[in-house]
Amino acid sequence: MFNITLICTVHYEQGRCTPEELCSVIRDIKPDIIFEELSESNFHYFYDEQKPANLETNAIKLYLEGLPITHIPVDTYEWPRYYDKQLDRMYDKVTSSNMIRECRLLQNTIVGGTFLTKRDGFSYLNSALNDEQMKAIGLLTDQILSILSNDELLRIRSLEKEIIEKREIEMLTNIYCYSKEHPYNNALFFLGSGHRRSIIEKIIEFDIAQETKLNWIIRDNDNYLSLPNFISINGNFHLTHCNGKTT
Repeated sequence: MFNITLICTVHYEQGRCTPEELCSVIRDIKPDIIFEELSESNFHYFYDEQKPANLETNAIKLYLEGLPITHIPVDTYEWPRYYDKQLDRMYDKVTSSNMIRECRLLQNTIVGGTFLTKRDGFSYLNSALNDEQMKAIGLLTDQILSILSNDELLRIRSLEKEIIEKREIEMLTNIYCYSKEHPYNNALFFLGSGHRRSIIEKIIEFDIAQETKLNWIIRDNDNYLSLPNFISINGNFHLTHCNGKTT
């Protein structure tokens, strides 16, 4: 009971990352429930209003045609007003400052990640190589902002890190709270690949702190590893001390 598989994704179709391919992953796992990286409002927008959806929701809709199951939004931390517009402004500046060497490196890193996503699909998105690429993007972004030395852009970057941290904790809190009240045998958790390393670190902490014990299964390239096996193979995790406690 309480098997839950973490699958990292992208939110729009790229190369081998298609709704059909992700639907095939769902069929292989045969979940009782899917936890989605969606807010309540976006969940309503994509499913109830049948608006244009992202890659994951399109895959889930395909699966639901043959086998209706429970699927719920867990990304429920409320964003500050105009947060997405602030991020767009910051990243537009970061990725267009071509006179800065680190900006050109960032552009190449992003292009390289996109190439690997298209070529290798979900195997790449669930790999240590993806984690390294995402870490490099974050470090280069910080270096560029330091060079630009714009207080407003630095404030937005600090806010972004804070919001990501709070969103990840809220997603796991929602999963554990649901699991405490609703038994299941097999669950899926879809999450953008940029969160992979940090969410696994938080999963380790939640696994220690929670009374409700979930059997986490981590996709690693094309393998599916229990959390202890994943840690023993990959190791070197920096715990965030988020406590992993829910009420």
